[in-house]
Amino acid sequence: MAVYAALFLLVAGVAGVLTVTAESPEVAFENPDYELSAGDSFEVDGAEYVVADISEVEEGGGGHGGSAETSIVATIEQEGSEGGEIEVEDESMVTLGETDFVANFPDGTATLTLSSDIDGYEAQVAEIDQFEQYNSGLTRVLILGLFSVVLLLSAAFIPSRY
Repeated sequence: MAVYAALFLLVAGVAGVLTVTAESPEVAFENPDYELSAGDSFEVDGAEYVVADISEVEEGGGGHGGSAETSIVATIEQEGSEGGEIEVEDESMVTLGETDFVANFPDGTATLTLSSDIDGYEAQVAEIDQFEQYNSGLTRVLILGLFSVVLLLSAAFIPSRY
């Protein structure tokens, strides 16, 4: 019985090490169409746009134990038009002119990257989902392994009738 307990402890240890040391993938574009900071102007489909502001915004929170989440939001304005203001959040889809972009703030910085590689973005999101699923599975293996060790060691101390 001690061999089984050691085996389950080994499996739980390996699962724990893999869970703790795994690096979570993040959305990142190798060659974004635009890397912009506040005040930068750029052209899409013949129209001029300017990044008016990049700021942190607190969402949620408040009373009764709620926690506020901070996110970065950029405001893009079309030059020469009134009311053409677009709010852009992290990992959101934005249509400028006739072109669709994915917006990203790498590592939570105040730099907005816009990429038209939507398929690449969706592949990265699928990779992140797969990582989270694998990590969740390893956490369950860790918990079940430790539970099995405790159960086996507890069973070893049950007195025998014979």
